[in-house]
Amino acid sequence: MIYISTQRKWSPCGETDGDKLELELNDLETGKKIKFRVKAKNDEGESDWLEGPEDPVTIKDPFDPPGPPGLPEIIDWTESSVKLKWAPPLRENGAPVTHYTIEYREYGTDNWIVGPRVKAKKYPDGESESRE
Repeated sequence: MIYISTQRKWSPCGETDGDKLELELNDLETGKKIKFRVKAKNDEGESDWLEGPEDPVTIKDPFDPPGPPGLPEIIDWTESSVKLKWAPPLRENGAPVTHYTIEYREYGTDNWIVGPRVKAKKYPDGESESRE
């Protein structure tokens, strides 16, 4: 028997056969902090509850957005193009970076313009050539 708690109230959330030591719970509410407890049962009775994990788990995607990449550096330019380079994020936070989006603005304005989207696998060193 497995119970779930979102605060101080415990609610049943599932049972398994005695030879199964795991249970997948679906349709949990994103953003809720929860704890679990489990007990064993046989023909002689029920065990004590074992509660865990020690700290509540927040129900969310197990991955977080990556950290920011390194500062863009101009490594070459012409009268109508610029070549940028940057370092990858220090933290991918569980999922690989799939692409980078570059924006630019004219100096002295607040209007950012979306530039090229760079696939991380195509440009693993973070280089992009833009002709904006």
